[in-house]
Amino acid sequence: MASPKISVIIPIYDVEKYLPACLNSVLAQTFTDFEAICINDGSPDNAAAILKEYAARDSRIKVVTQPNGGLSAARNAGLEQARGDYVYFLDSDDYIHPQILEILYREISGGEFDFAACRFQNVKDAAVSFPEYQSYGTILVKEPLAELFQKKKRLSINVWSKLYLRKTLGDLRFIPGLIYEDLPFTCAYMERSRSGKIVDLPLYYYLQREGSLSGKQEIKLKNCESYIFILRSLHKKFHGGPLEAGMRRCFFRSILKTLLKRKKCRPAKDYLQKELRKLLAENIISWNDLPLRYKVKLWLFLHNL
Repeated sequence: MASPKISVIIPIYDVEKYLPACLNSVLAQTFTDFEAICINDGSPDNAAAILKEYAARDSRIKVVTQPNGGLSAARNAGLEQARGDYVYFLDSDDYIHPQILEILYREISGGEFDFAACRFQNVKDAAVSFPEYQSYGTILVKEPLAELFQKKKRLSINVWSKLYLRKTLGDLRFIPGLIYEDLPFTCAYMERSRSGKIVDLPLYYYLQREGSLSGKQEIKLKNCESYIFILRSLHKKFHGGPLEAGMRRCFFRSILKTLLKRKKCRPAKDYLQKELRKLLAENIISWNDLPLRYKVKLWLFLHNL
């Protein structure tokens, strides 16, 4: 059997309510030469039955079941199974425009580019009408890694708005157990890339879910631990290089802003105060790099004010 052109990788955990809309949007694609690799990451709900039903309906749906290992582990399992020349990541509580694979494939298939990206749209439910696109604008990205660090960057960090060349992906994998795993993965991929295209259309629909786990203290603490890990990793990778200033401007400030929002969570606050003092002492975070408002917020946070 010939390999499909595109492997769509869908990690699945506790999304029974949203999974049918996601899978329906995949099966509605105008580009049909794909496989959809659905990784059931130990989902505790009715996802297994839903996947079984869809796999029986369409042979392009491939189901892989594994013990719960988290989003990174599920995506990595999908990469091990992927047979397509191109790879697309889709989160199972979101859905996609019927033309997304067709349009992104059209832009990347000439062999000149390592990725094709699109815009995304925030939605509150699956009741969206899909316009049919006959024409659209594109943006050429000649220096993908540098583009990520621009003040007004056009290229997003998320992995689900891009079609990737599997040959360029090679052995690149997500870091297991990490929250915000998209950031180091995207940085690593763009470092490997020669150039890419951005399609100026909102072809991905990002669902704003209610009742997310982000409010729990243990999740807030894990978020902070992941961000501190990413800060140290970025510093180690880019310190002393030509992209360090842009990386600090783009990511360090946004990460710091996000971290300081966790100050109402006591375990996260205690952890952050200790780690941020270390980062300042090691000059990984520098007072000189911070705008005045960030200096004030950080000083007040570190002094419990």
